[in-house]
Amino acid sequence: MAKNRVALAFGSNLGDREGNISEALDYLREGGFEISSVSQSMESAPVDCTPDSGIFLNGACIGFWNDSPEELLDFCQKIELIMGRKEEREINSPRPIDLDILLFEDEEINSSFLKVPHPRMLERDFVMLPLDEVAPEWIIPGKDKSVREIAEDFK
Repeated sequence: MAKNRVALAFGSNLGDREGNISEALDYLREGGFEISSVSQSMESAPVDCTPDSGIFLNGACIGFWNDSPEELLDFCQKIELIMGRKEEREINSPRPIDLDILLFEDEEINSSFLKVPHPRMLERDFVMLPLDEVAPEWIIPGKDKSVREIAEDFK
């Protein structure tokens, strides 16, 4: 099966944020996600989160995945649960780890449970700046602009 190039965003605003991110990256590797590069992490204020939310530590990574986008989503959600994210929770409540699929090759996916490119990524500096660090040349499907061109708006 072909290896698909994938961009993921990660964030943590609960507990040992750096440790949580490191642990999540380890889980990704152990589960077959071949990480090729990881951005530096950056702090960001919570966006559209519950009032008790702390400051996030965010970043992005590029890697390769042999299975479908849906299987990757399922895998990321399992990691979130293993690491303590509650299944029943208020939307955008504090969490040890949040993993989002930003880009999957040059695919555009619009299902009821998965949207790629991530629908809000272009509006968020804490996504675009780390992504620019690891994949500036990647053309955003449906936008005909590179990550770098979009990230420039946040610099």
